[in-house]
Amino acid sequence: MKRAFAPVRLPSVAAAIAGALLFCARADAQITVTSATFPVAGDTLRLVRDFSPGPCVVIGPPGFALTWDFTCLQVDATQNIVYRPASEGGVIVPGAQSFAVTSPIFPGTSPTTEEYYAATSSQFQLLATYGRHHDLVSESVFRLLPPLPLRSAPLNFFDIRAASSGILEGFLPSAFPPAMIAGLPVTPDSLRYRMAINQISTVDGYGTLSIPGGSYNVLREKTTRYTESRLDAKIPPLGWLDITDNAISSGFGSGLGVDTSTHYSYYNDVAKEPIAVVHTGSDALIPLSVTFKAPPPPAGPVLTSLTLKNPVVAGCKPMTGTVTISSPAPTGGITVTLSETLASGSMPATVTIPAGAVSKAIKVTTTARADAESGTVSASYGGVTLSKPLQIRPMGVLSIPITPTTLAGGGISSGVVKLECKAGPGPIPVEFGASMPSVAATIAPNVLVPVGVQTAPVTVTTWPVTATKKPKITATANGITKSKTLTVTP
Repeated sequence: MKRAFAPVRLPSVAAAIAGALLFCARADAQITVTSATFPVAGDTLRLVRDFSPGPCVVIGPPGFALTWDFTCLQVDATQNIVYRPASEGGVIVPGAQSFAVTSPIFPGTSPTTEEYYAATSSQFQLLATYGRHHDLVSESVFRLLPPLPLRSAPLNFFDIRAASSGILEGFLPSAFPPAMIAGLPVTPDSLRYRMAINQISTVDGYGTLSIPGGSYNVLREKTTRYTESRLDAKIPPLGWLDITDNAISSGFGSGLGVDTSTHYSYYNDVAKEPIAVVHTGSDALIPLSVTFKAPPPPAGPVLTSLTLKNPVVAGCKPMTGTVTISSPAPTGGITVTLSETLASGSMPATVTIPAGAVSKAIKVTTTARADAESGTVSASYGGVTLSKPLQIRPMGVLSIPITPTTLAGGGISSGVVKLECKAGPGPIPVEFGASMPSVAATIAPNVLVPVGVQTAPVTVTTWPVTATKKPKITATANGITKSKTLTVTP
């Protein structure tokens, strides 16, 4: 499909001179962007991307009362940024008020990073990221010190702001890909990832921006960011040595090194999404891609919530949850697409919320595992994708139903130790313990529950006492412990 390109229309030289002379009188022609446009928990920013805008987007020089026409942009991918309370995130980040998960740009992939934010009356700051950083370390927290301001308020024409931040995080060698560690001349005691970030932002223009879906009064902010990312290894007795080049030569650390990038953000004084963000290279001239505000969604219900009863479940036990929409489903209901990234988990491809309802239960079926597996459960409808983490762990002990629980010292209590499911994928060892081994203890210190069997016999013997005692018998399998308290009388 051919695109129709529309250049930026600038005022004539005479008009520009006149405008400059009368700038104070025209000050009310520009908008002021306030902190009311900062995202907060509960917001979903709906964005789309054009990966090859070409000459469709002309950045143009700075100025006032400009007109930018980006209506020729095309939608190559959709992207939703969902902000939730920081307390619901995968980690605790002090000072964070919200965190965001960005839906995958490409279908079939899952979100891999959580970003944690805090907002003040003057700044919207990035405090930390949790997940994979470049291709080095996964399931880790990377804190930015000081926090990196992503947006500022109030924002006006001619504003100039500079900021610096950095990351310094240490790790054991086991956190990194074994192939990278094997490529080092010696095995280090530990490694650290460090990044220095410096940026300068200038509000260099205001005017009207048109995109597919509407026209907006905007301020244009140009941000140039300089980053240097390095990897160090601690090698006794030499101390910390820079191994960035070694990591890159081993095929890792695609984001390591020095980088300069520039992007132009077009902000409106009402919309929380940037109306457009033009990403360029270090030349700050040629648009490489454009992220812009998605056209208004069609009227009707919107997917607002995905919940799971618990973030951890024993393999072979089902995990239930709920998907919720913003308003009752219309006649015929709506179909929500479901997916998960768990080898030991499965769920239906879709679930239908019936007409008139606003929610529907979902269920993840799991199978027994010998080790823990972490993944995500996702629900999608109407361009909105929500995800929740879920861990499937090895099964543990469910209970110790033994009788009698009250007996005279010297007596015997017997019964079984019961697992959460029938043992699998292999036999399950159970270790017994006693809080007062001189009063009561199991005859055998452990037992092996065969595959396909859920219980194993257990016998507790007691010894004579001079006063009533309440010993506790414990049974542990795969780190899951249950107990039974006995009452032993004289």
